[in-house]
Amino acid sequence: MKASLRYALLVIAVAAVVTPNTAATATGTFLQLESQPGDPLGGGTQQTLAPPSATFRAQSNGEDTFVFVNSPSGGWEVQISAPRGSGQLVPGTYTNIARSAFRAWGQPGMDVISSGGGCNTVSGNFTVHEATYGPYLPGIGYLRVIAFEATFEVHCNSGAPALLGHVRYEDPPDVTPPTISDVSDLTTEAEDSTGTNVYYSYPYATDSIDPNPQLSCDPPYGARSPIGDTTVTCTASDYSGNVAQKTFTVTVLPPLEYTFTIDRHGSVNTKTGVATVGGTLTCSRPGYVYVSYGEIIQEFANRAVLTGVFFDTTPFDCSPTPSRWTRSATPSNGKFGGGNARVDVLGAAACDLRCFSFTASGEVTLRASK
Repeated sequence: MKASLRYALLVIAVAAVVTPNTAATATGTFLQLESQPGDPLGGGTQQTLAPPSATFRAQSNGEDTFVFVNSPSGGWEVQISAPRGSGQLVPGTYTNIARSAFRAWGQPGMDVISSGGGCNTVSGNFTVHEATYGPYLPGIGYLRVIAFEATFEVHCNSGAPALLGHVRYEDPPDVTPPTISDVSDLTTEAEDSTGTNVYYSYPYATDSIDPNPQLSCDPPYGARSPIGDTTVTCTASDYSGNVAQKTFTVTVLPPLEYTFTIDRHGSVNTKTGVATVGGTLTCSRPGYVYVSYGEIIQEFANRAVLTGVFFDTTPFDCSPTPSRWTRSATPSNGKFGGGNARVDVLGAAACDLRCFSFTASGEVTLRASK
């Protein structure tokens, strides 16, 4: 039987009627091969490969479309290439083919490779019935192939009998939604009674097929949130319409309220001249208070003013239950003594989730001690 007649029978058997330059009526994914006696690629046999007994994968780089088939009986690779320099394959009949890698400018190409090998040279023709491509997939560096169908007649090396084939690939429906990275609940502190602008760790979305799924969060990043709990909903969608959501909670606490007092009385060691002052601390919720830097100043009639500086970054625990703070200082120009003095707290801060800086001053009476 002549190759052209056998090719026509093959197309009728596999896909009803397939005519060049029109869409085929076949559906599903399969590779059907009819090898004429003496064909080195197919060994003169006929076979049909289709899921689930065979696995299929397809990809395109723009000009070249690849369909990879693996089955227990062996593997096949079908590469069909548009005329060099013309761009993507489009439906139509292509003649005067050569091996894809060696085709001339403006010439179409094709390779059929079995687990036993391929051909040094090829001739023949192919017809593309459908070629639909998706976006570029960074993970593999190729375009996604959504649907591709072609029939072909390939002669391996000069004058060899024909290998007739029909290949169709349909990308499995994308029904898997994107994946959104985990975002932990966030607790922050209000700047004032209106709340605060919340800057959470922004999530990201990935998808097995769509290289750029869309992601948005509501309320958006940086929006002002009131005091209390706010649920943030992040939504990701891919180009197939699959949607995923993930939520987390932003808790905005009221601004930390604190009181800081300076005792009216302090003490002074008459031998060393070291003065000690202190006071009380209360905070609306557990936190820390830093009384980091300050001065004790004492004046004596007809004598120099004595100034002692304290610097200590050790924090004091602060809670709704009153607690104490103390600091000690020695003047650089003498010794403190009993009597009146002034305390200037110049560097202090009350801290929970954020720190509020403050200063304080007070008159004290230093009582002598040994």
